[in-house]
Amino acid sequence: MKTINLGPFTTTTRPSNGDFEFALRNSQATASFNWHYKDSKFPYTSDHGTGTAVVSDFTLVVHCSVERGETGAPFAYARDTMININHMDITLSGGKHAWLYQMLIAACKGQVVRHVQDDLDKAVNGLVQRVVNSKLTHWAPFFPMSEGVFFDERLDTASPMSWGSNYMTFHLNGGMAPSASPVPMSAKAMPDLLNEKSIQLFFTNDVFQTYFDSYRQKGSFNVKIPHTKAPKKFATFFMTKTYHGLVPWLATSYPNKFIDLEVTVSKAVTTHVSPAALAVTVPINMKISVEGKQVAELELTSMLAVYPVIESAEQRVAASVKFYSDDVKVIGSEGPIDPAKIKNPLKIFYNGGVVPWSTAWTHSHGMILPPVGGIKYTNPDVRYDEKDEYVFIGTDFLA
Repeated sequence: MKTINLGPFTTTTRPSNGDFEFALRNSQATASFNWHYKDSKFPYTSDHGTGTAVVSDFTLVVHCSVERGETGAPFAYARDTMININHMDITLSGGKHAWLYQMLIAACKGQVVRHVQDDLDKAVNGLVQRVVNSKLTHWAPFFPMSEGVFFDERLDTASPMSWGSNYMTFHLNGGMAPSASPVPMSAKAMPDLLNEKSIQLFFTNDVFQTYFDSYRQKGSFNVKIPHTKAPKKFATFFMTKTYHGLVPWLATSYPNKFIDLEVTVSKAVTTHVSPAALAVTVPINMKISVEGKQVAELELTSMLAVYPVIESAEQRVAASVKFYSDDVKVIGSEGPIDPAKIKNPLKIFYNGGVVPWSTAWTHSHGMILPPVGGIKYTNPDVRYDEKDEYVFIGTDFLA
């Protein structure tokens, strides 16, 4: 084969066999060959030369599978191919008897077609494998979600990835692991949803549970907020006099003083898939100090509504966040604190501080999506399934 130009293609799948199918139409190819002719009867004419077969239209169907190798890296291989040549022109040259050419072409065209099909079969197998594998070169054996947290993305029929009807499906599950080679895990069974998206991403509740809690264990959510670094719009909330009517003893015992906060999340962050959002419950310990002296300690159980989104440029899952509700418990205090009276200041603190910070944090620490070389996810469609506890994101992609 001299050249092969693969034309536009569509993809269908055979989920039962665990492979997928490329159907290419309007493809083109050029082949060169040697020919020779010898008449077995008088006048015992013989001739030889070279020839060119130009295939201006052929249909190619390739069944391809994707698996993990011994190193964990994914690779694709062609299982079988089917080729149908729709139109081919043959040109012969180099011989002494030009008048033989048309007769030879008519007599030998079928044989040339069979040889060209065989050569196409061999050449296209390798070509398709190279094209598919070039898209998988950035696909690491395991994707670190954060330090100490990894996903196993084995690409076989029992893995979190499968092929549906004209789309790829990734079933992502979360689990703590001490290294980049955890014990392989299988994602829970997920349905194939009818949609017009090319790629389906199923995130089990455990993915988000592991995601948030792994960062919590690293101390990513712990922060000290001295009054000197409080945003200007919250400056009054860091003054004792502000609480004259809410927490009287704080204003009278520490008149015209400034408040410092220390926020820690020492208990597990929990997640739950609700019908319209991902509910994230964050147990917050808040220590309140005045002039370096701790005067109160609160336990806040805040519930945030998290809405996953896809950052197309970064190829990862981020989120927008809204405050939903909270529960306040006084752990210790120099004087009485009525939780009901400080609900409004805390709500302002959540909406003006926690929510913007959390949204920005998810965009800078987004979950990395399975990287397929040259492909960008776009136009996401997000759905929630409370019963089976997963978040579904269907996307198109740009190559």
